[in-house]
Amino acid sequence: MSGRAVWCRAWRRHLAPLVVLMAALLLPLLARAAAGPIVRVEVGAKQPVLVGQQVSIEVTILAPNFFLSAPAFPVLQVPGAIVTMPDERALNSTETIDGVAYAGIRKTYAFTAEQDGDFRLPQATIRFTYAGDDGAPREGRVTLPATPIRAGAGGTVTPGGTVGRPLLPVARLTVTQALDHAADDGAVRLHVGDALVRTVTTFAPQTQAMMIHPPHAAGPRGRAACACSTPIRVCLIMPRPLRDRAARAWTPSPMSSNGPAPTRCPR
Repeated sequence: MSGRAVWCRAWRRHLAPLVVLMAALLLPLLARAAAGPIVRVEVGAKQPVLVGQQVSIEVTILAPNFFLSAPAFPVLQVPGAIVTMPDERALNSTETIDGVAYAGIRKTYAFTAEQDGDFRLPQATIRFTYAGDDGAPREGRVTLPATPIRAGAGGTVTPGGTVGRPLLPVARLTVTQALDHAADDGAVRLHVGDALVRTVTTFAPQTQAMMIHPPHAAGPRGRAACACSTPIRVCLIMPRPLRDRAARAWTPSPMSSNGPAPTRCPR
């Protein structure tokens, strides 16, 4: 083997560790220089979801270093579905990706399909300001990916196809009531002119109040009834004839969550 070949082999043997060391030093710097904001969207339920099922959608925005202004999360409009943003604080977090430190802000939306169909979240743009490596403010923006959500059998969504039909939540409903008069053997004893207040509370876990249709109960014959705010309070006012002052009994009637709400009390 010639002296030149030996010299080249020795050079490569000594040069290889140096190249590896330089790469190890430069790669984090290159990764940091190329670092930018990141957005993630996660649907919090297995698909297909049920019609009427409230599904959480978590949107997480990551920015290098730290935020200088909070992201302006938009209102999402999806035809054939109801998308709301519960009044909950955004969650802050930190994360390291490829050696780069990110600050994160996560906001949760509530999605409820009103009909079967293949839905797609709009590709909205979210703007904010974050700090660069030199501490100077930088304008950042991310675009939400077109996240698909299938409800029921899927298919084409018909806008306005559920108008006039009440949407019932699929969560288990719990209905309780309270009377402002004590019951005697399952009946409330009232005199003519007495008023009875019946408070009905309807609860469904992990469901917003706006998604729970108010129950409807017809008032007994010969009594005036009205409903006042939420929880539902049904006030029964006994008629006041001139001579009849005998005690009367009233038993609460079953309620239905499909009918219209009673007329509100006059002020």
